[in-house]
Amino acid sequence: MKNRTPLLFLSLFVVLVLPLVASRTAAMAQSARGSASINGEKEGEKHREKDSRVQTCDEVGLCGKDEKRLLLGSKAPREVFSALLKGCRAKRWLNNDVVLKCPKDVMILGANTERVFKIQDYFSAEQIGALAMHQQNIKGSGVKVAVLDTGIDASHPEIASRIVEQALFVVGSTPADGSGHGTHVAGIVAGAGTVVHQDENGANRILGTGPQVSLLIGKVCNDDGWCAEGDILAGIEWAVSKGAKVINLSLGGGAFMSACDSDPMAAKANWAANQGTLVVAASGNGAELNPGVSTPGCASKAVAVGAIDRNNVRPVWSGNGPALDVMAPGLGILSSLPCATAGTCPESGYGWWSGTSMASPHVAGVAALVRGVNDTLTADETRSILTSTAYDLGNSGLDDSYGYGRVDAVAAVARAKDFDSDGSPIPLDCDDRNGAVSPLKTEICGNNVDDDCDGSVDEGCTAPPASSSVSSVASASSISSVSSFVSSAAGSAPVSSASSAVSSSVRSSSSRASSVHSSSARSSSSKSENDDNNDNYDDHNDDNRQSSHSSEEDNQYRNRECKHWWEWWLPWVQCEAPEEEDHSNRPIDAPPGQLRNNGNR
Repeated sequence: MKNRTPLLFLSLFVVLVLPLVASRTAAMAQSARGSASINGEKEGEKHREKDSRVQTCDEVGLCGKDEKRLLLGSKAPREVFSALLKGCRAKRWLNNDVVLKCPKDVMILGANTERVFKIQDYFSAEQIGALAMHQQNIKGSGVKVAVLDTGIDASHPEIASRIVEQALFVVGSTPADGSGHGTHVAGIVAGAGTVVHQDENGANRILGTGPQVSLLIGKVCNDDGWCAEGDILAGIEWAVSKGAKVINLSLGGGAFMSACDSDPMAAKANWAANQGTLVVAASGNGAELNPGVSTPGCASKAVAVGAIDRNNVRPVWSGNGPALDVMAPGLGILSSLPCATAGTCPESGYGWWSGTSMASPHVAGVAALVRGVNDTLTADETRSILTSTAYDLGNSGLDDSYGYGRVDAVAAVARAKDFDSDGSPIPLDCDDRNGAVSPLKTEICGNNVDDDCDGSVDEGCTAPPASSSVSSVASASSISSVSSFVSSAAGSAPVSSASSAVSSSVRSSSSRASSVHSSSARSSSSKSENDDNNDNYDDHNDDNRQSSHSSEEDNQYRNRECKHWWEWWLPWVQCEAPEEEDHSNRPIDAPPGQLRNNGNR
């Protein structure tokens, strides 16, 4: 027994101690290779598109001593608990992520270093056509626009009445705007224009592009203008949950020369669009040194906005590149400021600022006007309207310096009111997604659609096309001639059969013409259902033709009466002849219309 003791200890050492040593050695080796670096390189296994120009909280001095912040792309209890055991704390819970505060020397597999982003600044409203829309009482009434920025001066007379809800996402801060940036941006979206100011162009005032929108204010940036990634992501989720139709992000980081959908910020902007909320973002102010568009503006479903002056000229610093979408005024823009920022307390503050931060809210306001006149539009459709109706600048068509051109409120609203471009705007057009339906159209028979938007379906509708009718008559005439010939040669019985064939053929031909005519006016969304109906209809006509067949062989079989159904099909089985022909048991041609589905198409 004593001789087995060393062997027992050796076994325990191999089973328990060696795995722990191996695990610790692997962790030390990974640490020796270097801790996670920022902006697109990876900590653990999760990849992020590399862009070394987006900074971290440690670089800008926002992290505590010996602390780093990580974005864990999972809320799985096992992964979160593992991070907590290593000394991390959960700073913020998102829909699918967790922001962690961790000791600097801790490695968390699957986590990225949290980045920080920077805020980007009556005549500008007139320049983009918004003033003309206000004169038609199109002001974005009731449309929720979220401004995620440095907070707001909620008492400012230009915007106080437009604020419906506020939320704070910056830990240790207050909803008040200590920077002035958020208040300035909000005034460009929704300023009431209550005070007249004199500037180099004469009398000016703060008139937002959407002066009657409902503002959702989320403070995601501190008073120095730094915005933690997790706070921005949380703000976007909050805005979507509150029903925002538009989110303005006058902030960003990095410089991307193409769509950056793999970037976490861009991915969140695309997610918002899929939920029905359009993200409008500044393109960035660093193009003079680093050409490109910052994230999240470079997302494929977001609208990236560059800046132009009053002469429609782009400054060299305005973000550019293939990801740029539209331009808007961004130089010397008058808007609201907290009195502390403007130095005018106790009077309300105002100021002229510049930047793509000032250009972005111009477009956010126009997007609100678009969605206000047509609330059925999706985020993607709204983005398409803004880009397709922009006033072309620079090289013809889409270019890297001006995108699609300067946003045009007049053209965008007109397109939104007549989305199917059939010449009949809503609310007169009862189906603005179907170009075949409008008050200018004529009612069409048999399609169960109110083609002329008078509230009734198939009333006083037009007859099938003349060509179809002529074809049907011609077919009937041909068959009638054949039946006459058969009648003269073979007696009255074949004539009866031929007449039945003529009737069936005429019904079949005219019904087919009606089917083709009505299907041309149906929407593409019902195509498969109509195909099924037409297939059933064709099968029915085939049955009718079969039942009308009057060959000698068929009559031979039909004039038998059998006890079993299977005997009817076997010609060698002798069945009793009927005593008297019963016409009620003969097949009857059902009107084709009874087989067609006349429900919604």
